[in-house]
Amino acid sequence: MLDKLDSLASAGEPFLFFTDFKASHFHVFELNSLAEHDIEFSFDENFTYKKQKGKLIMTERKSKHVENHDERKIKLINFISFLFGFAGALLLYVLSDYFREALGSDNVSVFYFAAYAISLISIL
Repeated sequence: MLDKLDSLASAGEPFLFFTDFKASHFHVFELNSLAEHDIEFSFDENFTYKKQKGKLIMTERKSKHVENHDERKIKLINFISFLFGFAGALLLYVLSDYFREALGSDNVSVFYFAAYAISLISIL
């Protein structure tokens, strides 16, 4: 088994290595033979792979994704979200006060529950 691993590593051939917890059984699959054993695999997206002289060469990507954003737009969206939330809370407060006087009871929790349930369903 070690000879097979040695030969694959020195040849630069990619392989998949499996063992059990006690390391009593070893399985080595060459990359080309994985489909024969019905094993699916994917490569890491942080690496690029290209074949040179019959060997698969793996190199780490040099450039990472840089997010471009406009700080003013983000602050504007945050402010608008705050205003919508504040307006919704104020509307519920005024409506609950109306229902409190209309029903003659201080227990308006059912109104809050119904209003927030409708809001949640409309968001989804």
